[in-house]
Amino acid sequence: MENFFAIAFWLLVSTLSGSIGAIYLKKAMNKMPSFTFKNIATSIDFYIGAFLYIVSAQTNIQLYKHLDYSIGFPMTSIGYIWTILISYFVFKEKITKEKILAIALIVIGIAFLGSAGGVS
Repeated sequence: MENFFAIAFWLLVSTLSGSIGAIYLKKAMNKMPSFTFKNIATSIDFYIGAFLYIVSAQTNIQLYKHLDYSIGFPMTSIGYIWTILISYFVFKEKITKEKILAIALIVIGIAFLGSAGGVS
């Protein structure tokens, strides 16, 4: 059971930080009048997004200590669910029937992967 909590923790931190990082990078790009080095270097949103991507990569490494790569990597698709939900609240994007179906398929796929084992 200890491994379950470690897997859940690293999966949550990895996918959430990656999704939030992507949101910050999008916010940074939306605020830039043009894509230049100066605009990137002076964008706090860019730095937050890049930092969160690094956190996501580091926590992915921790996740793979507990799961086979063939199980762990597909489980990170949970990040797509976070992205849909966060985009709804931050950018006021609509959650369509197709997005709900996609979320359901991701959850079903992860449930199958979880039952397949692969815990190291």
